[in-house]
Amino acid sequence: MMNIAKNIKSVKSEAGFTLMELVVALSVFAIIMTVAASILLHSLKTARFVANQAGAVDNIALAMEQMVREVRTGSSINPTNGLVQSFSFVNYEGEAVTYSFCGTRICRNGQPLTADNTMIEGGFYINDFGGDKTPRITVSASAEDVRGNPLGSVQTTVSARLVYYKRL
Repeated sequence: MMNIAKNIKSVKSEAGFTLMELVVALSVFAIIMTVAASILLHSLKTARFVANQAGAVDNIALAMEQMVREVRTGSSINPTNGLVQSFSFVNYEGEAVTYSFCGTRICRNGQPLTADNTMIEGGFYINDFGGDKTPRITVSASAEDVRGNPLGSVQTTVSARLVYYKRL
């Protein structure tokens, strides 16, 4: 009987964790979870920034692509030299078109082409060669989010095709 009581006592003393072991295990678990959560939150923040950046650059690129297509087949581009905030021409349908940086957006005839959640700055550099040569227009735009963080920039150069171009 004594032998059985001794075995029961030894089993009871080895059967669980002490309070100190539980505190240490929970502390290690809490530290690991805090680091993991921090990494996850940082990854989500970075993914959101990259998505905003891609969206802003895509938005500018789309507006510029529309501009380039219309200028390429346009005529009577205003013969201004230098950096300007707007320029005008006649498109292939005979419609007078003005592209401009209006506020923080790119506009066509006063109507915004770019999203309002992106602040866009830039300009048009026009180089008029004179004679029968078509003016070359360099469009440069950079975007920032509403907090002022830079999102990217896009630049392109276009001139009207000589077959469509004619001076008034």
